[in-house]
Amino acid sequence: MFLRFSFRNNPKTGNTETYYRLVEISRNFNDVVCHKLILNIGFTNNEINIDQLIKVVSILNERVNGKGNLLEEKDQIVINYVNKLWQELLDSKKIDLSEAGIEKKRRSVGLNTLTQDNVRKVGGEWLSYQCLKQLELDVFLKELGLNEETIQLSLTQIISRSVSPNSELETFSWIKEDSAVCEITQYPIEKITINELYKNAKLLYKHKDRIEQFLGKRTNELFDLTDKIILYDLTNTYFECRKIASELSKFGRYKSIHNDDKLIVLAMAINVEGFIKYTDIFKGKKSNSNSLPLILNKLRDRTSGLTSKAIVVIDAGIATEENLSIIKSKGYDYVCVGQDKVKLSALPKKSDKKIIFTQNNQTLYLQRIQIDNVENYSLEVTSSANKIKEESVATELVGKYILKTTLPIEEEKVIWNIYNTIQEIESNFKTLKNDLDLRPINNQYDDDTLVHLHVGLLSYWVVNAIRYQLKKHNIQDSWKEILRKTNTQSMITTSGINAFNELVIVINCSIPNVDLKIIYDALNYKYCPLRKIKYEENKP
Repeated sequence: MFLRFSFRNNPKTGNTETYYRLVEISRNFNDVVCHKLILNIGFTNNEINIDQLIKVVSILNERVNGKGNLLEEKDQIVINYVNKLWQELLDSKKIDLSEAGIEKKRRSVGLNTLTQDNVRKVGGEWLSYQCLKQLELDVFLKELGLNEETIQLSLTQIISRSVSPNSELETFSWIKEDSAVCEITQYPIEKITINELYKNAKLLYKHKDRIEQFLGKRTNELFDLTDKIILYDLTNTYFECRKIASELSKFGRYKSIHNDDKLIVLAMAINVEGFIKYTDIFKGKKSNSNSLPLILNKLRDRTSGLTSKAIVVIDAGIATEENLSIIKSKGYDYVCVGQDKVKLSALPKKSDKKIIFTQNNQTLYLQRIQIDNVENYSLEVTSSANKIKEESVATELVGKYILKTTLPIEEEKVIWNIYNTIQEIESNFKTLKNDLDLRPINNQYDDDTLVHLHVGLLSYWVVNAIRYQLKKHNIQDSWKEILRKTNTQSMITTSGINAFNELVIVINCSIPNVDLKIIYDALNYKYCPLRKIKYEENKP
C-alpha cells in the first residue's frame, strides 16, 4: 500500500488542502498495472505531517505482512494514526489477515515476471516410484537398518535403472541433467556422485538374499500368488572389456554372437507370473547340472509355505537327463520341452487329442505319447479366425511341442499354465537382458559386475510388477512402449515475483495425456507428484 494525494477544497476550513488516499497496486487480466483504492484517509487537518504519515503507511504494510511491531514506535501521533487506520481497514474488510489470505497474496505473482526452466522427465520415474512404494521396499530397507537418506538414494538408483538402464557413469549424468527422480525420492541431487552410486549398489548387494526373499513374499501377498509352478533357466551375458584379472568370467560358447568375449551365467528361478524366487551368478564355464542343486535347495526355502512342492519347469536347452534326474531326486515334479525329435506321422490321430480353447483365439491339442517307453505329452498350437467348432474350419499351425513331465496332467488349467510358463521364459529373459541393460557388461572387476547385475534385477521387480498388473487390464505393452508413453510427462520449474517482492518458485509436473492416464488408472496410481512451492529472497 502507498499514499496517493490530490488537492481539494476542505469544507471545514474553506481552503484547498491535501486529500490522502491509501492505494494498492494490482494487475488486471491484460497485465495492465491498476491502482486499487483501499482506504480514504482524507484531510489531516494538520494533525500529522507528511513524514509521520509516510511512517504510518510503512507500519501498516508491515502489519499486513505480519512483521509490524508498533511497540518500537515512540511517536504517539504515529501510533494513534496507525491504530485508527488499522481499525478502519478491518471494519471495511479491505484486508484479509487469515493465514489463507496471506498465503493467497504470497502466491499471487506478476505475469510479466514468470519464467520457466529446468524441464525434466518425470513420467517413468513417478510410475516406478509408486510401484516401489506399493512393494514397500523402502519399509524393508529401513528394517535392514538403512537410514533415510540411504533409502532415498536406493530408490533413486533402482528407478534410474528401470527408466534409463545404463552404466553407473551414464546414470550419474542422466540423474543430474535429464531426470526429476531426485525431486520424487527427495534425495539431494547435489550429493549424487558416481562413487556414491557404486557405494550404494554394493550396500544393496550385501543384502541381496534378504531383499530377494522379501520381495518374493511381498509380491505373493500383494497379488495373491501361490508359486505352484516355478521355471528355472540359465542365460549368458557377455563383457565388452578385457576382464584380465576376473575369476568370475570365462570364455565360453554364446548362442549367436560374441564367441570371442568372456561370459558369465545368470541362473534364475521365477514363478509363472514372472516374479523372481532366486538368482545366482556362475562362471561362464560352469555346467548346468552343477548349479541346479543349489538353486533347488534355495527354492525349497523360498516356497516352504506351500502344502505341496512347486512344479519345476525348465527350457529345452537345459532339459538334460542329468538335470531331470536331479530335479526328481530333490522331490520335485518337472515339466520341460523335450529335446527328443519325433516324426509327425508317429503321433496318434487328431481324434485322440484333447482340445483346449484359449482367450486369445488359439486352440491347443494335447495328447499322451510314449518315446522310448517314457511317457510324454504332445502339445500342438493352432490359430484361426474363430474358435474351432467344426473340423472343416481352416487352421494355421503355430507350433508343436513335446512336453516331458512326471505329472499326470489332466486339468486344462494346469496344461495352459505350463504352456504359458514355457513361453514366459524367453519373454522375461528378453526384458532382463535387453530392456534393463544386463548385457553387455562394461565393469572391469568382479565385485562391480555382481552389483551392476543386482541393481538390474532389482529394477526388474519394478518392471514385472507394473506389467503384471497392466496385463490384468488387458494392457500388453512392452516395457519400452510403457516408457515411451511415460516420457510425455515432464516436471517444470516456474518462478515469479509476488506482492511481497519475494521469488515464488513452483515445481510442478505436466498433466498426463490420455494414454498415460489409462496406465495410471489401471494401476490405481496418482497422476502427478505433489507440487512444491517455496519462497526465496528476490535478488536483483
